[in-house]
Amino acid sequence: MIEPVNVLVIRDMRDVVVEGRTHRTLNFDLRDVLDALRTEVDALNWCITDLDCHGGDAESFCRRVDEAPAPGLWLSSSALRSLAANVDQVVDGTFLGFPKETRPESIAPDDFEANAFPQSKSRLVIRAVDSSCFEIFTKNAHIAQLLSKRFSDVCAANPIDFFATFVGEAS
Repeated sequence: MIEPVNVLVIRDMRDVVVEGRTHRTLNFDLRDVLDALRTEVDALNWCITDLDCHGGDAESFCRRVDEAPAPGLWLSSSALRSLAANVDQVVDGTFLGFPKETRPESIAPDDFEANAFPQSKSRLVIRAVDSSCFEIFTKNAHIAQLLSKRFSDVCAANPIDFFATFVGEAS
């Protein structure tokens, strides 16, 4: 049986003036999402399957992800939080959270595909999309409440729009 899935999109933006031109940019980053979901994030181990970020220790962080053996770089929640705190902006990235008791070798290759989230062993996926938004895939309905408390522009999305093989409806 597939658990109900919720998809949330965060788009909190701010205006930034550069050389006399106003640009809209995200008003938050991965560290803020992790902070808003602290208890839920801390219950998981994280696999980063792709990453593009800038500023601070970004080059080192990206290199660690690139050089990690497939499927990606495994981190504890505290290590992920520490790395995220030392990066200015996550442009693109996929962060898959698995229950701590799940052994990495027991996870099927498809479980590392964000698009297979409804059937996967992962409990939470945080995906940065082209510096334009963060998508959150969760099997915990409480996550929506936590994000809405922290961010002003959180929208629920239809899981069918994200998961081609999704069967069932989100709660």
